[in-house]
Amino acid sequence: MKYITQNPNPSGAYPAPQSNAFPGAIPLTDEQAQMVVDYNGFVTITSSEEIIVDEFTRTVYFVTPDLEAWEAWKESLPPEPEPEPTAEDVTLDMLADHEERLCMLELTTTTV
Repeated sequence: MKYITQNPNPSGAYPAPQSNAFPGAIPLTDEQAQMVVDYNGFVTITSSEEIIVDEFTRTVYFVTPDLEAWEAWKESLPPEPEPEPTAEDVTLDMLADHEERLCMLELTTTTV
């Protein structure tokens, strides 16, 4: 069981689910907590009362993605930076430069 605050952040996203209960927390199933994580907190949480026996009720919570807000948030993010070259990429570039120099050296020594 995970727990989340009752109100989203000013951005409209809920913070990450917590593993410890706290006053006013909304309990989430593992699947609901994963949905909060998958949609970066941009979900809608609704509740309803469910009658268990006679006058005893419990609150049931439903979590659904807020796709419009999530998509708008993703579009507002800065572009991904170019990935750093791997060691293999650097080595291949160095080998290509070296091969080019050897070819140029061979050309200049054979044409003289």
